[in-house]
Amino acid sequence: MSEYEWVPRPPNILERTIAGAFVAVLLLAFASAYAGWRIFGDHDAKVAIGATLVGVMLIRLLPQARRKPPT
Repeated sequence: MSEYEWVPRPPNILERTIAGAFVAVLLLAFASAYAGWRIFGDHDAKVAIGATLVGVMLIRLLPQARRKPPT
């Protein structure tokens, strides 16, 4: 048996909204930079990099594992 357990907690509506907006901006920025659509003007690559950095900060919202209490 493992000495860690998942801490189950479903995401609330705010977390789902933030994740959805993040994914939309990230995909749009990468697609715009790759395809040359210039949706964000000359800043497509910068927006994509910024969205990636925000995604790294959103890792905090991932499910967590905690050590089981001693028995």
